[in-house]
Amino acid sequence: MLKRKNFAKLTDSGGPFKHRGAKKRAVDKVKEVLPVTPEKKAAVLSTVLESPTTRQTLALKGLVSSVEAKKEADVNSAIVADTRNLIQTIKDGWSKDSRAAMQCCVSLPCGDNVAKSKMQKAVAETLTINRERI
Repeated sequence: MLKRKNFAKLTDSGGPFKHRGAKKRAVDKVKEVLPVTPEKKAAVLSTVLESPTTRQTLALKGLVSSVEAKKEADVNSAIVADTRNLIQTIKDGWSKDSRAAMQCCVSLPCGDNVAKSKMQKAVAETLTINRERI
């Protein structure tokens, strides 16, 4: 059984508030001031989140993705789409060259890092190929 003091230590992320009660009071004050309609509330919060320092702090906590992370995600999705299209075009061939090209296309994005991080199933689902090919 956790005592109340130990539970507060576990749940608090070491943020700017000394106690979770202080954090709750601050959140309650903000909720009272925010508009009631979801559209207006979203507009106010998006304006507050556009501040560079607030955005950077939230990105460090992992709550908002940074510009670099968004760019990397866009690049990754483009690479996956291109690879998926390439595999779909090669998949129908029955010649030796076609099978060799398919093996090359599948082995390129599925290297040692995928095996180490145990992501073979996710990669197979993303590329729409059979799990045994990886």
